[in-house]
Amino acid sequence: MSGQKTKKEKKMNRIYIALMVFFYVIYVPVSVAGWLGGDEGFPITAVTVGIGLPIMRSTHLNRLREQS
Repeated sequence: MSGQKTKKEKKMNRIYIALMVFFYVIYVPVSVAGWLGGDEGFPITAVTVGIGLPIMRSTHLNRLREQS
């Protein structure tokens, strides 16, 4: 299938977009603000997920493309 997305790939892409919007718009700013405000420690979870989520998304979507 050249350039066409399967139903499953479209569904997973929407899920990943929703996760990324939540994470980058809500979670990361709150974690960084807490860290800069001195209330919390370094936001290692935010950094880890912030780096790992796009990698996980691309890897998973590539596997879905290979299966179809």
